[in-house]
Amino acid sequence: MGTTEEDLKEVKRLLQTNLGETRHLTEMVQSIKKHILFQEIFNIVKVILIVVPLILAVIYAVPFMKQLTTMYHDAVGLMGSSSKAEMQELLKGLLK
Repeated sequence: MGTTEEDLKEVKRLLQTNLGETRHLTEMVQSIKKHILFQEIFNIVKVILIVVPLILAVIYAVPFMKQLTTMYHDAVGLMGSSSKAEMQELLKGLLK
């Protein structure tokens, strides 16, 4: 019941085939890992591109809105109690 030379050749052939397939699978896994890494990097970049402008908009919009509401209140106040000359002066200030 010993192993014959043909059996040894068959085992060697199967091992060679297995080794080739393993190398191929290793290359595929490395390629997949690279793709996953790039996806993670681009997801971070996408989040940054969305969040940073929103934060900047909030930072710069608050003072602008305060200034705008002040100008609006001044305009409403002048409409009710002031002369035409004061209204024209306010409009000139707004257009600058």
